[in-house]
Amino acid sequence: MKRNGKGFLGTITPGKIINLFTLRISLFLSVLLKRVILLGDPAFISVEPSNRCNLKCTGCPSGNKSPDAPSGNMDMNIFRSIISELSANLIAALFYFRGEPFMHPRLTDMIGYAGKKRIYTITSTNGHFLNRENCLKIIQSRLNNLIVSLDGTDSETYTTYRKGGNIQLVIDGIRNMAEAKHESGTVLPFVTLQFIVFRHNQHQVREIRKLGKEWGADQVVIKTAHVQDMERNSALIPDKDSYSRYTTNRSGEVVSKQKMHNRCLRIWQSLVILYDGSIVPCCFDKDIKHPAGNLSDGSTVGEVWRGESFYRFRKAILKKRGMIVMCRNCTEGLRNVFV
Repeated sequence: MKRNGKGFLGTITPGKIINLFTLRISLFLSVLLKRVILLGDPAFISVEPSNRCNLKCTGCPSGNKSPDAPSGNMDMNIFRSIISELSANLIAALFYFRGEPFMHPRLTDMIGYAGKKRIYTITSTNGHFLNRENCLKIIQSRLNNLIVSLDGTDSETYTTYRKGGNIQLVIDGIRNMAEAKHESGTVLPFVTLQFIVFRHNQHQVREIRKLGKEWGADQVVIKTAHVQDMERNSALIPDKDSYSRYTTNRSGEVVSKQKMHNRCLRIWQSLVILYDGSIVPCCFDKDIKHPAGNLSDGSTVGEVWRGESFYRFRKAILKKRGMIVMCRNCTEGLRNVFV
C-alpha cells in the first residue's frame, strides 16, 4: 500500500483516521494499564473467499488438508453484510487467508462491492487464474493491489514448494495483467510480485528482482518464509541469515528472531473472517486454534470484535504473549524482515 499511495489515499476518510487513531490509543492504554481497553471498530480485515486451492504447496494447511476436511466458498450475503457493517471505518480488506481466492467464482464481484464502499482492496494469488478474461474482470472491479506469488525463476525451483504449479502460466498471467492495464489505460491494480525466500531458491533473489519488472510487475517484494511445522519443514528455512526470520537457540531449537512483547497491534486493529463466517483474531491462526465467533449464528462482526472470546485473547496477549504458540511464530515486533 505504501507504494500505491494514489489508490490508498482515495479510500481514506476523516472518520477512518479517527477510528485508527482511537484503536492505537486503546492499545497504548491497554499496555500501560495492563487491562484490555478497546475503543473503535476494525480498521483492517482479511476475508477468506475460499479455503480451496488448486496447488499443494509444501507446508500449506489448505493445499494439503484431509479430503474429508470442510471446504467451501464464502456466501455473498454474508460478505455483503460484513462490508455494509464495517465500511464506515474499514480502511482495507485483504481477500486472502487460506486457499486460492480465485477459486471463488465471484471474487471480482466481492472486490468491486468493497471498492464501491471506499475500501482499499488487496488480494494475493498463486497466479494460475490470470487469463485474459479474468484480468479484464479484475480491472473492472477496481482492485487496488494484486499480489502474485512466484517463488522461483525456473520450473524446477518453483515447483519444489509450489507442488502442482506451472511457472509459465504464472509468468504469462503477470504479462496478461500488464497488457490488459495498458490497453485499458489504467494503473490499477498495482501488481506486486511476491517472492518467498526458501533455502532452495535463495540464490535467485537478485534474478527475480530483474525478471519481475521485465514481466510487467509494478514492484517485486522479497518475503521471508513462515514455517508452521518445524519438524516437517525446517529444511525450507534459508541458511543465509539475512533471508530468514528464524534462528537457533542454545538448546538447538529453531525459533523466531522476534523479541516477544506483551502487546500486538494486529489484535487491536484487525481480524480474519473465514469462508464460513467464522472469525479468528489473527492471520497466523491457520489451524483455527483461537475461534472468536461465527457470523452464521446471527452475530455481527462488532459483537464478535467486542465479545468474550476476543477479550480473553487480548487479555492473554497483555499477560504473557509468549505462552500463545502461534504468537511465537509471528512477525509482530520482528525487525529486519522483508515482509
